[in-house]
Formats: sequence, C-alpha cells, structure tokens
Amino acid sequence: MGWFHACALALLATGCDQILGLRQLSTGGDAAGGDALSDGAGSADAIGSGTVTLVAVADTYIDSQFRGNNYGIAPLLSFGQSPGSGDTPLVAFDLSSIASTAAVASAHVDLYIASGNNSHQVAFYEVLVPWIEGGQDGASGVANWTQATKFIDWGAQGASGAGDRGTTVLASFVSGVAGPLRVDLNSFGVAAVARWIADPSTNHGILVGAAGYTAFQLASREDPDPSHRPQLVVVLN
Repeated sequence: MGWFHACALALLATGCDQILGLRQLSTGGDAAGGDALSDGAGSADAIGSGTVTLVAVADTYIDSQFRGNNYGIAPLLSFGQSPGSGDTPLVAFDLSSIASTAAVASAHVDLYIASGNNSHQVAFYEVLVPWIEGGQDGASGVANWTQATKFIDWGAQGASGAGDRGTTVLASFVSGVAGPLRVDLNSFGVAAVARWIADPSTNHGILVGAAGYTAFQLASREDPDPSHRPQLVVVLN
C-alpha cells in the first residue's frame, strides 16, 4: 500500500491536520518516500543528463533499547548490531529533480563516519514502506523501533519484516574507519535508483544493516558541517 493510500484510509479516522503534517518535508515530520516526494517528470527544469548530487531529505535511526524513541533531528546516526539489541539508520533522498525518463549510468552515496569501534561488512537495503523522519532527539516519537509512521507499524520490529526491507544488497562497505566514505551502489542499487526516478511512489530510501556485531556513528543531515551530510550522487547518461 502506497503512502497516499495508507493516509487516505487514516484520514477518515484522524483528520486532515495530522495527515498533512507528514508531508511537510522541511519540518522534521517527513514522510520519507512515496507520494511525499514529488515527481519531476512534468517539470521543464528536470535534469536528464550529467551528475546530480542530492543531500538526504530525511534520516533517522531506530533503537531497540528505547523502542518508542525517535532520533529525527539527531546530528549522528547510530548503527549497532549485537545479540538482543541494535540501532538501524534510515536515509531517504528526493530524486524529483531528475527527469523520469533519465538513464542512470552509476550512483554512489557519500557518508561521513564520525566514530567506530571495529571493522565489519555493512550493507544498504531498500526500505519498502513509507516512514517518518520525526522531530525528536531521543524522545518519544516516530519513526521508532516499532512504528514506521504514526499510522503504520513495521511488519516486524526494527523494520525487519519481509515487507519492511528488501533482501537484496544494494551496496556494501567496511565500517570502523572514521572519516569520509564513498559507497558505490552495485547493479541492483543502480537499478533501484532508476526505478525511484521513474516511479517516485516506490522511493522509501535505504536502510543500513549488517549480519554480525559492529557499531559506528554516521553524520546525519543535521550535522553542522554540510560536507558530512549523507549525499546520493547520480550519474546520468
């Protein structure tokens, strides 16, 4: 179910003000993906070639220890995987400035690792449902460990359900080294970006995951240094 259709159903019971608040991309109450990200297909200014750099429009992480807390305005995205606990970052980019017919040659994500305590293989996966960035830094709110939005629960806690995230690895990198990091998307990642451009309703961003124990922190889009904020760089034919 797309973001718009889920909200249309919720609208019957909750009222317009609560629903419309999810679509305000500049307020920290972002609906990441789906109809919340506009379609640039009809714009005369839509980009059809060259290199496009897109700063994240929404990011947060969900925390298994404080399951109802939101971190939408936190300056760092915490990642951690260990038995019984974990922190999982979510990041979304708005591709509506790119023409829907544009051909994607390659894409990569620029990140900044602020700190880490070991090295481990980490991967990007596609998020399959809309989620809310939120406006908290460790206080009650959504998205969180159990809820993608106020109206949509994750299929399984921690966005771990089959309908929450894809199983295909879009890119991988080794964590643990502080500093800037370029993560090249593989062929599946490039195909996902192309699909998000052609059909913005499928764009719900990416999730960072790992199979084994590791822990590190990434700069978020709230980082005071703009060069540290997550960026998606798309090269068009």
